[in-house]
Amino acid sequence: MMKLRVRLAALGLVLFSSCSMNYAFAKNAPYALQAKMVTEPSAIYEAAGLDFTFLNKDSQKVKSITLVFFMYDEEGNPPAIGPNNAELEIFVEVEPGEFVEDCVCIDQLLYEIPDEPYQLDYLYVSRICYEDGSEWRDPYGFFSIN
Repeated sequence: MMKLRVRLAALGLVLFSSCSMNYAFAKNAPYALQAKMVTEPSAIYEAAGLDFTFLNKDSQKVKSITLVFFMYDEEGNPPAIGPNNAELEIFVEVEPGEFVEDCVCIDQLLYEIPDEPYQLDYLYVSRICYEDGSEWRDPYGFFSIN
């Protein structure tokens, strides 16, 4: 019984510290990001696009970013057969301290055209490639936007 209490206390400490660390990580992320799915008519896509704003908070020029996100309809269902998570590499040059606003086609991620735009959840940049060839990675989404 004592071992169980010690294990539960240790688990609680780990969970509490990971929440605190996630907040601290987010403050120190080399980027800021906003995104939403759009479905109004456009020359960029047939069914839907991802409208995003990316701010480069690093001191190096960005060459590309890889976005990861989950999509759901209004009932919480995924937009395609299979997993509802998506990964999208975007080639975009962003100077240090600058931001870019853009829209990219996500038709290839959809199984059917939605009546209403899907909701995005757990959005984060998993990789940033810089002009000098270096990379920043966040494969587990510590800097996610929920």
